Amino acid sequence: MKRITKIKLFAMMALFVVLTSCDEQLDNAINASKVTSIAIDFSNIEEKFIDDENVLLLPMGGELALPFTILPSEVSNVEVTLTSSDPSVISTNGQTIKALKEGETNIIAQVGNKIAEVSVKVVSDMIFTPLTFEAAFDDVTVKLNRYTRAFENVFYSCDDGKSWSKLPNEGVVLKKAGDKVAFRASNPKYYPYRFMVDINDPGNANIDETVPLCYVYGNVMSLTNEENFSTSKELVASAFTGLFREAPIDIVKEEKKLVLPALKFGRLCYHNMFRDCTALTTMPELPATTLSSECYAYMFTGCKSLKNVTPLPASKLTTGCYRHMFAKCSSLTEFPKLEAQTLADGCYSYMFNDCISLIVAPQLPETELKTSCYYAMFSGCSSLKTAPILPAKALVLGCYERMFYKCTSLASITCLAEKDFDNEYVADWLTNVSPTGTFVKSANANFWTSGDNIPAGWTVEDAK
Repeated sequence: MKRITKIKLFAMMALFVVLTSCDEQLDNAINASKVTSIAIDFSNIEEKFIDDENVLLLPMGGELALPFTILPSEVSNVEVTLTSSDPSVISTNGQTIKALKEGETNIIAQVGNKIAEVSVKVVSDMIFTPLTFEAAFDDVTVKLNRYTRAFENVFYSCDDGKSWSKLPNEGVVLKKAGDKVAFRASNPKYYPYRFMVDINDPGNANIDETVPLCYVYGNVMSLTNEENFSTSKELVASAFTGLFREAPIDIVKEEKKLVLPALKFGRLCYHNMFRDCTALTTMPELPATTLSSECYAYMFTGCKSLKNVTPLPASKLTTGCYRHMFAKCSSLTEFPKLEAQTLADGCYSYMFNDCISLIVAPQLPETELKTSCYYAMFSGCSSLKTAPILPAKALVLGCYERMFYKCTSLASITCLAEKDFDNEYVADWLTNVSPTGTFVKSANANFWTSGDNIPAGWTVEDAK
């Protein structure tokens, strides 16, 4: 009898739960039908997670509970359903989203038949990390050049950002290898900075110049916008000119890397940024597709250890934008992918000058040339064996001048120009190349002859 009573009790409890659940679902459905709109409440999300276009940024592994504005405001007890258009990038759990891998996807929030949608981009956690120097040796000093006019705005932290202090003129000493110092600043006038790195231990005074004293990583924009640098994407002219010039640094350490996320900037913004950083092995990603004049000029000149490069995605170039960018990078064996479709005056001038290990040149498919666009682009590349096909039908002043000057291993060129031109358009372009070789021309061009802008020992053939 007692057993039957217990069974009845459990059955009644189960029925109560079912009925209660049904009531809740019914209430939710009724309330959802009253909703007139739903929107993401950006005002209740930290600014560092929102970029200029209201795209949410999340670091790898990061989670965020999405807040919503539901109208009319008196409607309550409604369930918001989240759906990820790519669950491999962002997963959902209730109203919380989680970043699984780098990429971009949309999150759709739905109440009844009302929806809201937001784009979410999963980015490296380095975007949220202020510019950081990590010592590779004991007793390393990191400081700003004494002529820098922005000391009063620069702060440093040696405890992972828990506390910040004003940077003293003498800089910060990292006592042990692995010690770190982070920097942030408010720099409204954009006075250029220049970091210097020295080692104080006399026993390490003879460290080879290709060995880094520090690894530098994090978001360089923490020097311009200390509070919301993760979403800062704009620089003015000369902002980071010479920032790390001659510093014995590298910018990759395991999963940590330096990020330069700016998409809009003024002229000379990265000019000389890593010039003569002889320990630098890796080029940072440069995501901008819109450039300014001379923005990357001399950026990596003299980086003799540089080997790892990333694509240059800009499709429209500007005056001198890549001038001397990789000049004297003597270890460079491969070129960055060039996406340009529109050239500008002097855009590629001296870009790979004296890159003595470069064997193959990038493709140069542009057919509309600009003044001095390829001036001395590969001059001094003594190992270069393969030149790009030059498809332009008409040449302009200085376009190919000194382009392959002193490329002593080069023995083949294909140039499809069909309109005659003045000699200064190609002055010294094949001076001091291999004494014998093959020049391939358009069958419609009868002005190319050995000894006249082509080495005397070369044969001239028509393109097939």
